Amino acid sequence: MSDVNASSTTHLTSRPHQIQTSCPLVLTPTTNLRVDYLTPNFTMSKSRTPLVLGLGAAGGIGYYLYSAGGNAKAAENKFESDVHKASASVKNHLPGRAPDAQKELAGYGAEAGAKIDHAISEADRQAGRAKSNVESYAKDTKAEALKAVDKFDHKVEEGASKAKGGLSSWFGGK
Repeated sequence: MSDVNASSTTHLTSRPHQIQTSCPLVLTPTTNLRVDYLTPNFTMSKSRTPLVLGLGAAGGIGYYLYSAGGNAKAAENKFESDVHKASASVKNHLPGRAPDAQKELAGYGAEAGAKIDHAISEADRQAGRAKSNVESYAKDTKAEALKAVDKFDHKVEEGASKAKGGLSSWFGGK
């Protein structure tokens, strides 16, 4: 037990067979090696994003300073130049930024306008057909209704004339 390697604050406990240290390592003669991990009193952030971003920024600054030979002003100018090139490259890859893009877009606009005009004219034609069909059906229905009314009126008048003739015969009429 005297050959135990622990921290400098090793002392004996009330039990003579156990050695207690300030580290989480506990050695007893009956067990082999046991490690107790103590939870820290503070909480650490689980995200490593700030660390990665910080290291990336430090690496970028180091690259520009190294390539400029340690001259901060030259490194800044080189950085601004690279940012401008990257920005121009991104803008060139955006749709509608090519020299003939306006002509292409005008062609697409004309094509889309023609499709819309065709759809509107087709809808108007179908609405006109439907309107004429409805008007035709309404006229036919009206004519049939008038025929039915005329037939009913004729029957009523016939019945009325018979009734009039029968009634007038009682009073000496024809």
